[in-house]
Amino acid sequence: MNTPIWWRCLRVYSFSLSASHNLEQFEEFFDVITLSYEHGYVKPHPSIFMTTLEKLKVNPNQSLHVGDDPIADIQGARNIGMKTVFVNEKEAKTNAGIEVKRITELTTLL
Repeated sequence: MNTPIWWRCLRVYSFSLSASHNLEQFEEFFDVITLSYEHGYVKPHPSIFMTTLEKLKVNPNQSLHVGDDPIADIQGARNIGMKTVFVNEKEAKTNAGIEVKRITELTTLL
């Protein structure tokens, strides 16, 4: 794979889906999908973040986690040393490295 590390990491997206969803519709967009019901831990547990990064063969300090939950996404990712972007649609308080109102704003940051 010749894509830059930041793009591979950006494409990691952890999301909540019930087992009945058809995951094949998402596979073309992401290099890695880590599901908590298969993994055994949920965010903000460090294991779910570390397992995803190990699959990508990158370190936490080389990665960027984008999320909309101040605890599960931002605190969880920061606790293992990842950079963070908080999609803050509801004006919540967080210690994210970067805040955006909409996920579409990411293209201007990168």
